[in-house]
Amino acid sequence: MKQPKHLMQLFSFSVICLICLHYLLVPTNKGYGIQETISPTISAPNSGAEPPIEGQSPAKSIPAKSSLGTFSPSDPPAPFVTIRVRVSAQASPNDELEYRILIENHSPAEAHQVRVRNNIPTNAKFLRATPPPDSLEGELIWKLGSLPGNSSKEIKLVVMVTGTGEVDCISRVQYEHGQAVKTQLASPLLIKMTGPIQAMLYDTLSYQIDIFNTGNSELTGVQLTNIIPDGLEFLTSKPSTSGENPLIWNIGAIPSGQSKRLEFQAAAKKTGKFINKATVTTTSGIKKETSSKVEVGEVKLALNIGGPDRRNINRPTSYQITITNSGNQLVRGIKVSTKLDASTQFLAASGGGRNENGEIKWLIPQLAPKQRQTVQMVIKPTIAGTLKNRTEVTADKIPTGWQVEKITIFENNNGLVAEIDKSIDPMELGEQTALTLRLINNSPNPIKNLILSAISPDTTIVTEGRGPTNFSRQPDKVGFLPLPSLEPGKEVTYSLFLQAKKTGDGTFRLEYSADEGISGKAEETISILPSSKAPASNEPPALP
Repeated sequence: MKQPKHLMQLFSFSVICLICLHYLLVPTNKGYGIQETISPTISAPNSGAEPPIEGQSPAKSIPAKSSLGTFSPSDPPAPFVTIRVRVSAQASPNDELEYRILIENHSPAEAHQVRVRNNIPTNAKFLRATPPPDSLEGELIWKLGSLPGNSSKEIKLVVMVTGTGEVDCISRVQYEHGQAVKTQLASPLLIKMTGPIQAMLYDTLSYQIDIFNTGNSELTGVQLTNIIPDGLEFLTSKPSTSGENPLIWNIGAIPSGQSKRLEFQAAAKKTGKFINKATVTTTSGIKKETSSKVEVGEVKLALNIGGPDRRNINRPTSYQITITNSGNQLVRGIKVSTKLDASTQFLAASGGGRNENGEIKWLIPQLAPKQRQTVQMVIKPTIAGTLKNRTEVTADKIPTGWQVEKITIFENNNGLVAEIDKSIDPMELGEQTALTLRLINNSPNPIKNLILSAISPDTTIVTEGRGPTNFSRQPDKVGFLPLPSLEPGKEVTYSLFLQAKKTGDGTFRLEYSADEGISGKAEETISILPSSKAPASNEPPALP
């Protein structure tokens, strides 16, 4: 049977559509979908190399330029504000109608300049509103300002029906939404200053300023101005300038892709933090600024020497020399020296000390701020008299050294002789020192029932005592129980431990007595300094 012609045409058209649909739909890893074309990747251009500095090779890198921005930025959410109105569906003349107008922001983004407009119906009279409208002329207007994200605001409007028919009330909301973007314009003028960040008092500081033209045209009328801060003093520059503050260099023109370098030196005259500020300008009005900050410190060393006030001749005598870095800068190359009197013999030195032609020398590589180190020397005087031990310390970048001296009186005593040695001298507040107390029998006879007692200054407190007999405490002093006998040519040793509790100088007094009316005393000065909280730097142990 012959098919109608129009049915055959419809069938052919359907087949063609199916074929086209087959080729449009391509298999993907998630089933069938519309094939997408892939856009070529956009890559940011590489920043150019820094123009070569005049007379310099190779060229350095230009300081990093500002970001090129984002090619596919993510937009922040947009505010979405709606308005809803609710009111009674029926009313009579002279009735009050209350409209509840709800303004909602359904987005997390804040909406700005939110305004609500409401007409006054022709058959109604405005009575009141909460909040009151900002305008009553022609229509009611509320200026709500900004509406935070995911928040709402309600307006209650009350009118009185004054006529018949329907009361038509229309409420509208308006708000603003916008985006702000910035495009930075690359400046062809760049400036870079390099200089020290730390220095010592009286150091010579070297600064270098490079000016680059990264543009495609010549920069003309280039002028550089540098303000030298108070505390630094200008010395010289290349190229030269007048030297008056501010320093000014008229550079002239810088061709495209070229640069200029200026150098100057300044002396550190004060301690503290100082900022060099440089400004470069051109005749076209371009202006760039840079700065370099430096902290100038000062080397400060504190030197103390401790030792006995009195001692018998031909006895080992120990002296402690303490060097403290009391400044805020690292000190290097510290040299300590003590000249020996011709009447003394050198016995030993700690901390690498050595005897060079009658002068004891130490070398301390460095001391950090608030750090200290103690060295010790032991000598034996052979002649009675007053001996002045003078010690000097010098270091790198110190114009002059420091000197201190310790005076000791050397005697030639027979009979019972007392000695006092201090492990730390001077002490710092809170420190503890060990006093070694010796009694030497220089007589030809034994000494019987030897009693030893001590009175410490009020700047210290005795924490412990050790000796050949038991230690005892009394209200005003400490002591030891009697020693039955001390033979001729022999000595006995006691130890007292003192804690520093107050700064200042005080006198430690040692008293002794024995049979046959033997008695005597010995005194030593105890010096206590404020605590520097300084850690010891490889402090050597006390010499015997």
